Amino acid sequence: MDNRLHLSVSPHIHSGRSTANIMRDVIIALIPASVAGTVIFGLRSLLVICTCVASCVLAEALFQIAVKKDPTVGDLSAAVTGLLLALNLPANIPLWQCLIGSLFAIVIVKCLFGGIGCNPVNPAMTARVFMLVSFGTMTVQAFPEIVDTVAGATPLPSIANGNLPKLSDLFFGLTGGAIGETCSFALLLGLIYLLVRRIVTWHIPVSFVGSVFLLSLFAEGFDVQKALSLILSGGLLIGAFFMATDYVTSPATAKGKLVFGVGAGLLTFLIRFFGVYPEGVSFAILFMNILTPYIDALTAHKVFGGHETMKKSMKNILVLVSICAVVSIVLAITNVFTSSVIENNENKKVQQALLQVLPDGGEFESLTIGDYQLPSTVKEAYRAQNGGYVFKLNTTGYAAGMVIMCGVSAEGKVVGTQLIASGETPAIGGVAAETVSKALIGKNADTVNEVNIVAGATKTTAAYRSAVKDALNAALVLQGNP
Repeated sequence: MDNRLHLSVSPHIHSGRSTANIMRDVIIALIPASVAGTVIFGLRSLLVICTCVASCVLAEALFQIAVKKDPTVGDLSAAVTGLLLALNLPANIPLWQCLIGSLFAIVIVKCLFGGIGCNPVNPAMTARVFMLVSFGTMTVQAFPEIVDTVAGATPLPSIANGNLPKLSDLFFGLTGGAIGETCSFALLLGLIYLLVRRIVTWHIPVSFVGSVFLLSLFAEGFDVQKALSLILSGGLLIGAFFMATDYVTSPATAKGKLVFGVGAGLLTFLIRFFGVYPEGVSFAILFMNILTPYIDALTAHKVFGGHETMKKSMKNILVLVSICAVVSIVLAITNVFTSSVIENNENKKVQQALLQVLPDGGEFESLTIGDYQLPSTVKEAYRAQNGGYVFKLNTTGYAAGMVIMCGVSAEGKVVGTQLIASGETPAIGGVAAETVSKALIGKNADTVNEVNIVAGATKTTAAYRSAVKDALNAALVLQGNP
């Protein structure tokens, strides 16, 4: 008689889906955001995407060869990591930073922990946080090329300052930011595809975005437009739809997913409203990734034949909520005691930076640049006590973002300029910018073009000169609008 009893480990029922199939669906879901980012920010977005994807795939392949393991690039997980990382970066970021971020995501966060299924946190999101704290150019966000944008900051800082962007601009991505985070319409198309294909469930996206909306609505005095602006701004949607729903680093049960989403939403709200960074999605997701094993343990389904009661389930949920509440209270208390000190230190740093380019300026008054028709490169403007002005400008040199401070006298002449952040090559672009900076002193809007660009760094120095000319023109505008 044949032995028909077969012993095997779970799963005993297979859906027929493979990792490659799932990752392929995720890539398809990200195509609308990738196309939108390329259209909005230009072809350099496509170059950033290709660099990140190629770097991630190559890094995983070389790592598997080095440790003599079977290749795993065929499961497409490395390609998804590269694509997600790219969509969370600005289009004007230096490509060498994309390479470093990709290597960090694949080698450090994924492969060293054992590869797919073993990483404790989301590789792409962790790499983004690593790049955020490591590279100053991560804060130099790109702005749309397809429209003539009004000078100003990216949406979250603008909203914090009381300047609400149009909801239509936020929905269709006509604002500054990362490649894949600005076009909410494209991200919603991707989510719908994932839901239809049953790659993700509604629990994390709805609880994550919903909790941020409700908390923001309450904090902003039930201003619906402002609350909507906050959920359509920054990386909330791409984080909630594509990062927080990662199979490996999110809970397995529906109950756990809801706890995860609410916890991430609460932390995002607290960081946005009380933290130093204007955006808190990345940090919130990473923190909840760390809590995922505990969430799974406390919200696991009852074992067949077990005696888990509703009372015990509620107790487990309360434990998780209490953890999130304690962390939130600690953050809030820390902010209460440190916010004034941080603000005073920041003000001192700003005053010192302003005096570097306008030494005789005296006291400085910050201006709301949205009240004036200023060039789009102008991101901050200050009126000096002596009648001069200082401008902070964002521009792009050869291939990377530059942040420039420019002091203009009451007579409309350049007093000083300073390159305060740049992704350009220091030995070429940085030295050339310093050369042009010295030559620009004393020039006005009519004579600034007399300054010659530096051979070997033509794009960098031309962009530097153009930004200073924008500062001079901005001063003329402000002098006519005291």
